[in-house]
Amino acid sequence: MVKIVNQYRYLKNENASKMYLFLVGNFYIFIGEDAEVASSYLALKKTSFSKEYEKCGFPLNSLDKYQQAFELHHWDVEVIEQFQPFRELQKVDLSTIKIKEARDLLRKIKDYYEK
Repeated sequence: MVKIVNQYRYLKNENASKMYLFLVGNFYIFIGEDAEVASSYLALKKTSFSKEYEKCGFPLNSLDKYQQAFELHHWDVEVIEQFQPFRELQKVDLSTIKIKEARDLLRKIKDYYEK
């Protein structure tokens, strides 16, 4: 739960206008202000996620149905299926990375964990 909250904060800091939909087990969930918006327009029930955040969501097999609703409302929704810092690392070609690129990536990961 803490990792998702940290990831949500990091992503919102990077792009506050985008909504982030997290895959958690067999459900997709919105948290925070994204949950507020989604629950009000899509009639999804909000529940507590952490001390600070509420969540709302839907089952894994309903994604296609809800993606149509996202498009209808002109929402920019990114589906987060794995922990973001590791996704960034997977893009790196270790045989060709330059020192500056490695430092920049490590700085981003460090910032992510310190927030």
